[in-house]
Amino acid sequence: MEKELFLENSYHTSCKTVIKEISDNKVILDQTVFYPTGGGQPFDTGVLKQGDYEFEVTQVKREQGEIVHYLDDATNLSVGEVTAQINWDRRYRFMRYHTLLHIIAGHLYNKFGALATSNEIYEDNRARIDIKFEGAVPEDYFAIMEKDIHEIIEENHLISTRSLPREEVEKTPV
Repeated sequence: MEKELFLENSYHTSCKTVIKEISDNKVILDQTVFYPTGGGQPFDTGVLKQGDYEFEVTQVKREQGEIVHYLDDATNLSVGEVTAQINWDRRYRFMRYHTLLHIIAGHLYNKFGALATSNEIYEDNRARIDIKFEGAVPEDYFAIMEKDIHEIIEENHLISTRSLPREEVEKTPV
């Protein structure tokens, strides 16, 4: 399994790495900054650079414990050193949506004890969050919720991250 640099620092945009395996248009690296699809967040795109060539990474996903980078064309790519570089604008847009979904989920949990049950960020600049409410919510609340969320964002809270084992995540309410 490759080292997942995106977990150490989501602001890393590139890294020097080594291709461990090439199979058709699929590549496995020894370490990567590319986030694979997961947790409702889309995969990163970008390029692998080797010598005078650039290879477009069009999809990234986990397969049998490995992170597989799909290329549009792997012709002229060989096992060895490469530079992996993500599309930063795309990553940053998804990071912002991801944070916003946490803000919404936290706000609704604090206000109503509601739990976020799933979410998804889409390619076309929108996102979805599913919330489970135990009790009644005033009918007019969602009309004013946007104002509450904007106020929370304007408070400029410190954002921190941590990685948890899957078992612990599943026990955490928000």
